[in-house]
Amino acid sequence: MRFWHSFYLVTLIFFIDIVKSDEQGEVTSEEDAEYRCTDFGFNWAAEIRCLRQLLKSCEENHTPSQRLRASSYPRQSSENNYPVESSRKADNQQNVSIFVVTQKELEQKLAEMNKENARLMQELEAKMNQYIRLVEEKSSNELIEMRRRFESEIKKINKRITLMSGKQIDGFEYLYMEERLSWYLAEEGCNDWGGHLASIHNMKTNNQLTDLIRDEAAWIGTNDVQKEKELINSDYSRVDFVNWKKGQPDNANHNENCVLLSKDGLWTDEFCMVTRPYICMRQISRT
Repeated sequence: MRFWHSFYLVTLIFFIDIVKSDEQGEVTSEEDAEYRCTDFGFNWAAEIRCLRQLLKSCEENHTPSQRLRASSYPRQSSENNYPVESSRKADNQQNVSIFVVTQKELEQKLAEMNKENARLMQELEAKMNQYIRLVEEKSSNELIEMRRRFESEIKKINKRITLMSGKQIDGFEYLYMEERLSWYLAEEGCNDWGGHLASIHNMKTNNQLTDLIRDEAAWIGTNDVQKEKELINSDYSRVDFVNWKKGQPDNANHNENCVLLSKDGLWTDEFCMVTRPYICMRQISRT
């Protein structure tokens, strides 16, 4: 019994020495003597308390991770340690080179994107300018058409106003129309009003109609369209009065077959397709 007890104590002390040497390296004989629990003789209870105290001290000085690390990995001398600092420097240099390359690539990509954006902006600006020109042309054409329509409507309104404000002379109503038309269209306009181009039968009427003229001259109904030098009036009345200007009618170029009443009261022959104002007349209805 004594033998087995001593064997157990020696084994336990040997295990404790191994653990202590793993944590603190080799210990001196004085340190071993301090922790050996063999000086109690047959006082086994004291030896057991000493051993328990040693185990507790070992557990406090060795965490589970430290024990695992100590048991799993052999100790290495300082000669076998990796060159950590030099490895870090190499990694830093590699990272710097990678950053430089990446920065150059980014700058190149940025330059390409700026160039592409500039090209797209030029194309967009060209398309916008073209669209604006088309809109302006369309708007201009529409404005021109609207202006033409408005002018036409204004002329019609002015004509209606004029037709309502004729001058009455000897049972006839006379209108001076500022609209410039050929002799033929002027006659049609007077027909629409219910009359004809004015026929003048005396100097009194001639002077009164002259007062209506605001331009240089106006068409009257006298003409020789059907037969040269045979004057008639458009209302088929007989031509019994003329007031020709000196040297008229001259039938210049052999095509002046219609008559104008000038602002000075004198008559001249003129080419019938020339556009001029005109004077209409109609008989006043008696109701």
